[in-house]
Amino acid sequence: MDLAVNPMRDRGIFFILIILYLILSLVLLRSVVESNDRSRDTFPEKNALARAQNRFNNIYRSVIDLDKTGANKNFDQRLIPLSFEFDQNAIDINQYLPVKEGSLETYLDALSIYALFVNDTNYANLYDGVQTTLQTPKTADWGGTQTGIGFLIAPTCLAYRLVDDNTTFVHPKNTPACRTDAYDLNRSTWDINLIADSASEDWNRITCTPGPCPQNAHNPLDNRPYFRIQTHTTICPACNIVPSTVSGHFDLNSNQQIVIDNSAPGASSKPITITILDGLRIQHTDTKSLFLQSRFTVSKRIEDFSVDDLNLHVQITDHNIQLSNQPLP
Repeated sequence: MDLAVNPMRDRGIFFILIILYLILSLVLLRSVVESNDRSRDTFPEKNALARAQNRFNNIYRSVIDLDKTGANKNFDQRLIPLSFEFDQNAIDINQYLPVKEGSLETYLDALSIYALFVNDTNYANLYDGVQTTLQTPKTADWGGTQTGIGFLIAPTCLAYRLVDDNTTFVHPKNTPACRTDAYDLNRSTWDINLIADSASEDWNRITCTPGPCPQNAHNPLDNRPYFRIQTHTTICPACNIVPSTVSGHFDLNSNQQIVIDNSAPGASSKPITITILDGLRIQHTDTKSLFLQSRFTVSKRIEDFSVDDLNLHVQITDHNIQLSNQPLP
């Protein structure tokens, strides 16, 4: 019996599960609207607004807002290429880097298919003039150039972006989803744990530019963000990274670079490159993934974690009703 992992087969099964979930969302959307239709003639304006709000809320909850608890959260985290947990003013985000083969592309493709359904004019006719536009990142297979997707931690205006399979970028972002008084990440703490996931890794060097690598304690009087980047290599006997922790207060545009690699020719491990410039960028291109475990502690209570790259617009022209998760023109 062949028990070998087949990435293309696994991606196909994963893709089918995503599509079934999104189609179920559409079925639920239709049932909600049909329920509203039974009473829409009594109060035309009121029921037009209710129909628009129901459609907007259903799509928003299905693909933009990520559930925080319960079974829905567990299912959401099977669809997206990361997991998360937040409480009070801290959020934990975990992922593999590179992400698991095909998972990011599959997720983007599924979003594009879902958008085809909700944007379709014939499908929209079921809703008596409720027009929907859902814009999603398009991969090359869909005529676009996008390779990744972003998520938003609100109201801190902190974006967590999967740039592509090999790169994660965390940076401040001022968007309508954030409160205008929350664009202040001063005194935030960024704990980044790089965990080896293969015994064959052989990193033996860490280099900081400018050097040397700092190992500074947190200073409550320093208003700059505090970074603590730790490597965990107990699984790989050949690894020897000294120091294993780089820490200090940095401006987000300080252009600090940290490289973890092996100085010997023919090394097994590929470099990990960390850059602090306009945020924190981590890049690791390899057939072997490392586990990236991050915790961000901020000054504001965290209220939401959502997909940042989807633009949803719902309108009923006859009643001049427009709803959007982005600023209206």
